[in-house]
Amino acid sequence: MHSVGLLLPFLALVELVFAQLGQSSDTAGAFTDILLCNQTFSDANGTGVFTVNPNVDQGTQTDQPDNNSGKTRPVDLAVTLVEDRNTSRLQLTTWLNPRGANYSDDFGLGYDVCGMAFGPIPNNTQYRAQSDNGSCYSMLDEACVDDIKTLAQQFALELTLNPTPYPNSNLTVDSISTVCSDIAANLTSNLPKSCKNYFEDDTTVTEATPLTGYNSSILYANCYTNVSHNKAYYAIETSFVDYNNANYNLLGNIAAPILAIWMPIANAERPSTIQYATAELICAGIKHFNPGSKVAASLPSPTPVGGGGGLSGGAIAGIVVGVVVGVALIAALAAWWLISKRRKARSSAAASEATPAEKGGSDYSSTGAGPPGDVKMNEQTSPTEAPDTALSELPPSTFTRSELDTGKGVERFELPSEASKPVELPGSEAAVQK
Repeated sequence: MHSVGLLLPFLALVELVFAQLGQSSDTAGAFTDILLCNQTFSDANGTGVFTVNPNVDQGTQTDQPDNNSGKTRPVDLAVTLVEDRNTSRLQLTTWLNPRGANYSDDFGLGYDVCGMAFGPIPNNTQYRAQSDNGSCYSMLDEACVDDIKTLAQQFALELTLNPTPYPNSNLTVDSISTVCSDIAANLTSNLPKSCKNYFEDDTTVTEATPLTGYNSSILYANCYTNVSHNKAYYAIETSFVDYNNANYNLLGNIAAPILAIWMPIANAERPSTIQYATAELICAGIKHFNPGSKVAASLPSPTPVGGGGGLSGGAIAGIVVGVVVGVALIAALAAWWLISKRRKARSSAAASEATPAEKGGSDYSSTGAGPPGDVKMNEQTSPTEAPDTALSELPPSTFTRSELDTGKGVERFELPSEASKPVELPGSEAAVQK
């Protein structure tokens, strides 16, 4: 499968999924082949539109005349599936709508943006995507999503927050492409443990692409489509595959985890910039089929994964300790019962030789003090009959299960505390560096 233009999320994913499932694929040769150029999403067979707002500080935008908040507006990521009846192919295209923000002018925005995708994705994770609303909480889970976003923010800040001085700076006008690639490489080398149930051992963060910058943004180099309720959606990537029912059903259900990161401008000459990074992860796929279009048949249901519901090492250790203590207690009770039985046997033998007056005693000893529970001589005893030593209870100081409730010993993916929240330059009182 050959790429069409500069591919962001779906090409690598589609290649890998089709290779895994043995489906054939092909691609178009130019962006002029995108079927929805200058059309609307209503002309597609299926669509998926996902809206996020990074809520970062932003400079005044000419095409957002009513935006006086000093913050970003939401942006829309869309996926379209179109059947090309002339060539018997299916076209899957990814679009971005910045809602009037000029992504070619990062100096005017006050930030840079990178986009990237994850692959290969196991089939079971793709089956989980069928119930995902774009948040990735169903395809992955909340812990995995949060850890990916936190790591991405950390790596973005490490690469852009404090550039070396101009003119020999490590960040120049074209550095954003390298920064995006470095973030992807760092994520690939440090995929969170919380995501291990959802990715392959060879899953990588790929197709790292700058979405902003004078010479770097791909947003305006390709075709666009207009929709009535917003301004233009710009094509980021497109790919063709052979049309058949299996391919249609597959592309109508799979999703790509797409990561976008808003960060300080990757150029030491920046006049002002945000001093923090914000990441958003979207699991983007087809979620709506237009009237008259075939609705894709569902893929198999996913099998359960051993995610956060499993017991931790600390919890398992606590259970083992509890079992050991419980076994020891039962053994002690059994030993006591045997000793008590032998004592009763000896006592009975002595009683047979005693005077009638001696036989009248009902307690274990002449003092009236018996064994634990004040066991009577002529009663058959068992551990469950000892009123003061219940099997289900342990001495308070012997065993406690508090470790299971507090989470001690739970293995978690942790980052330096300062990396889990926006980082500001020393001494700054504003969100934008002047």
